[in-house]
Amino acid sequence: MHGPDAQFERNHRTIDGLALNDEALTDMNYLQAALDHERNVYNAEFPSPASDCQGRLPLIAHPELLHSRREYQPSYELALFDLQRVLDYLAAITFDRKINTANQVRIGGQMHYFSKAIVRDWQTHHLLIRSDPIQDQWVFSIKEGDSEQVVARRPTNSLDVKSITGFDPQEAGHSRPFQIPFAFMPG
Repeated sequence: MHGPDAQFERNHRTIDGLALNDEALTDMNYLQAALDHERNVYNAEFPSPASDCQGRLPLIAHPELLHSRREYQPSYELALFDLQRVLDYLAAITFDRKINTANQVRIGGQMHYFSKAIVRDWQTHHLLIRSDPIQDQWVFSIKEGDSEQVVARRPTNSLDVKSITGFDPQEAGHSRPFQIPFAFMPG
């Protein structure tokens, strides 16, 4: 993987490898403590090749990481979650996926099947995939020279609030009401 996502993937792989063990998987307090410890080690002791860190320690490059803008509150998640923002973010990313031997491509936790004849006509083993937030579809394209040709559109299906957050908006009414603080002071 190349680009900004490479840092996240490397980070997750590193943290998972250091923090996850049998005890962490059975005790949530232990898991949280292990993750906090490894996050601190990762950010304070390992220089990062990420472009914004330029070989420095992440906490030196980004001292603002030492202070959370807000404490995580599960009860706030649905009120703060913006599905359109997620869809717009995904629309800015192009995913390059290899077509497997069964003529399938995985995106968003779903397998999309294409017939052998169609795949043969495309003369490629890779598809470029983008999200269309307006139509709520995955857009599959092939590279033709300097341009791209859209070859298929499929529904995203699992890009909804519950699938992404794990919280059911239908059950949201059961939590206590709260006021979200805004950084706005009338003049």
